[in-house]
Amino acid sequence: MSSIYLVLIGLVGFSFGWFIYSNFIAGKIYQLDPNYVTPAHQINDGIDYVPTNKYVLWGSHFTAVAGAVPIFWRP
Repeated sequence: MSSIYLVLIGLVGFSFGWFIYSNFIAGKIYQLDPNYVTPAHQINDGIDYVPTNKYVLWGSHFTAVAGAVPIFWRP
């Protein structure tokens, strides 16, 4: 089997997971509500509860996950 077929099968699988399965998880399992107000918007005191840009929040999450790599990675 040519490797291009494996790549295409992988892309189809990832596309299915991205577009179909993620909607299933969000709607049926977690039952996410688009009208939900987070505590950062509800309480917003300017000190502890402050709404954050989603890109800043993603970067903070990424560095928190990447920061644990030296602890668990052993050559």
